[in-house]
Amino acid sequence: MTASAFRVGEAHRPRPFSREIPRIVTGVWPLMSARQAEFPHHEVPGTIVPDEVRAEMASVDEAGARAQGVRLAEKIIAAALKYFPGVYLITPFLHYETTSELARFARRL
Repeated sequence: MTASAFRVGEAHRPRPFSREIPRIVTGVWPLMSARQAEFPHHEVPGTIVPDEVRAEMASVDEAGARAQGVRLAEKIIAAALKYFPGVYLITPFLHYETTSELARFARRL
């Protein structure tokens, strides 16, 4: 299991290790707000939410933030599943419906 990917380009990062570790899965943490994008970046050691992702989340209103976070998570899931057998979804605080939605999306790929 990898750390959460917050950018599409990070989804394949562990690929060089896949020969030694054949069952790598990428973590996907859908962001639901600009505040939630800032929290792991500043408060979770070793977690980096890229500047452009935090800026994207800050550029939309609260209603648009969830949609933006889900779109980004879907892109990361699609990219990760090109290289690895699965992803694991980290449920944003009390947003279980988002995890269900993304699980259905991943199954369709």
